Amino acid sequence: MSGTSSVGDSGLVKSSSKSILLTNTHDSFSSQLITTHKLNGENYLQWCQSVMLFIRGRGKIGFLMGVTKKLEEGLRSIEIWKSDSTLIISWLINSMEPSISKIYITLWQELDLFYDFEWHCPQDITIFKKMIEKECVFAFLADLNNELDEVSGRIIGREVLPSTREVFSKVRREENKRSVMLGKETQEASITETF
Repeated sequence: MSGTSSVGDSGLVKSSSKSILLTNTHDSFSSQLITTHKLNGENYLQWCQSVMLFIRGRGKIGFLMGVTKKLEEGLRSIEIWKSDSTLIISWLINSMEPSISKIYITLWQELDLFYDFEWHCPQDITIFKKMIEKECVFAFLADLNNELDEVSGRIIGREVLPSTREVFSKVRREENKRSVMLGKETQEASITETF
């Protein structure tokens, strides 16, 4: 190869005989627009398909699918993994509306504050089950009709949150009691919709 060579700001190596695009230069990818429509809370399916196509086309889909794991062999491989992971996170954040990206950025910090407990190997599964049970109770109560807000408030106000079965039973009893007192048919849709 004869002639002079120089590397430009874009990562393109210019030579008098040919031009070669350098691969894996994060500077050329980090600010790249990965989709023409930013995630705004109403276009998830369209946005998700565009993002998946873009990231799969760059050979980085393993990071999104959880297949590419951080290697513990050598500092260089860990740094490459961190660099690729950060690149993908920046692509995702840059493809979201600011209101969505703010939530995405702070989500893990908020979860750390919300789930303030220490993990001990033998008790991990018990703690995790309680955490999931609590989430199910809150999700169930959040989806109830407004007519049942009073019973939801009583359940949430308890010092110890009951199990999902107990909550379902209490709501069902309250709904049956209301239907008998008001002479209406049982409105099973208010409960069964949540499952």
